[in-house]
Amino acid sequence: MLRSRFAPENGFLVESQRGGHGYIRVIQLNFKNCDEEVVHLSDLVGNAITEQESRRLLVNLQNRKVLSPRERLIIEVSLRNQEDNGRTLFDVSPYRRDLMRAELLKKLLTSLALG
Repeated sequence: MLRSRFAPENGFLVESQRGGHGYIRVIQLNFKNCDEEVVHLSDLVGNAITEQESRRLLVNLQNRKVLSPRERLIIEVSLRNQEDNGRTLFDVSPYRRDLMRAELLKKLLTSLALG
């Protein structure tokens, strides 16, 4: 339950240790500079991301005020267009589309974080 509510995409890191002196530590992520934020966003996206995962991530970023509603919508439209082109025009496999989506999403988020 803690790991889903306090997930990295929601801006948190959860550490836990089992045993007699176990603990659960919830840390809210705060970035000192744009480079740290870019690395974090890149790690969240990973090498491949599904359409549903990307949508969920974008909503979480908007809720955290990392993205404005307008920025989120523009990114979603871009990802959707790439998905449609990959499926219909170029007959790209679903796995390859997930790779392409991750690369585009990382580039867009990096541009916004550094802008």
